[in-house]
Amino acid sequence: MCGRAAMVMMVMVMMMVQVRAGSVYQSSLEGYSTSLTISEVMRDVSECQCKMACAVQPSCPAATYTRVHQTCALYVDEGLEWTVEADIGAMDLVTYFKEVFEYPTTTTSPATNTAPTATTTPTTTTIPTTTTTPTTTTTPTTTTTLTTTTAPTPAVFVSTATTKNGSLSNQANVCTAEGGQPMVIKTAADRSLAVNLTAGTRRCY
Repeated sequence: MCGRAAMVMMVMVMMMVQVRAGSVYQSSLEGYSTSLTISEVMRDVSECQCKMACAVQPSCPAATYTRVHQTCALYVDEGLEWTVEADIGAMDLVTYFKEVFEYPTTTTSPATNTAPTATTTPTTTTIPTTTTTPTTTTTPTTTTTLTTTTAPTPAVFVSTATTKNGSLSNQANVCTAEGGQPMVIKTAADRSLAVNLTAGTRRCY
């Protein structure tokens, strides 16, 4: 009876410790540890044993349990400022706090890499316009003046033709045939010229 009673008493004590351990913690953060000083590291223990080990120690404010390694870190409060810290890639750990904690709200402004805008000005190659003035070859105009040397027609000449018809019309025909016409004497000078040329013969001019 005594042995059975002692066993029942032990079970009751363990149940009381479990209830106490469950009520002592006000918050738990998955993937977070704390900057508190570690007072003890327990290995090969369960998560429940880790929580109970800290719960029965008044100086232990928090405990961190790593599930994959089954290790328990117990902390001590030395009265200094401390924070909770995220362990990147260690989501298999959980920290139990005797105080109320919430997940830290971290606002991370995304890094904005603004690449400088490169403005490329298109290169414009201007080909100079060459204006070619057509060469006009002007052939000089040669004006050939045919010089006809014509023996000057004397103002008064004697017809070389002879005729027996002495009519005025016939005389005019004879003179016209040689490019002249019968002489008409109007002045004394004309008369003297005619006398000198004809010497008594009928002449033309």
